[in-house]
Amino acid sequence: MAKHTKNNVALPVDKEQQPKRKVGRPATTNKVITKSTQLGTKEGEERATFILRQELIENIKTIAYWDRQLLKETIDIALDTYTKNWIKKNGPLKDRPEQVKARDSKRSNSGRPSTK
Repeated sequence: MAKHTKNNVALPVDKEQQPKRKVGRPATTNKVITKSTQLGTKEGEERATFILRQELIENIKTIAYWDRQLLKETIDIALDTYTKNWIKKNGPLKDRPEQVKARDSKRSNSGRPSTK
């Protein structure tokens, strides 16, 4: 039997020879949500909002476009690079004091104390 080609790869004509596709819903993850900022995100991710200069935002979007990346991937790489360079220069990160962590956990997404 003749074989069809797709992207210069020979495909078997007989259905029995074709690889079987996975059918159905993707596997459900059992991610434990501990904060509302984790809703709708992947494991190990958290939603955050920042106010930045317009020029910086446009530059990051342009870089993401030309690198064919999601904006969050470009920002993740930039912040990861900055963090690694900071640690090289200043040494290991020290944990924030518990008092500061408690204050930060009471703040709303705007950075202002919650009125609740």
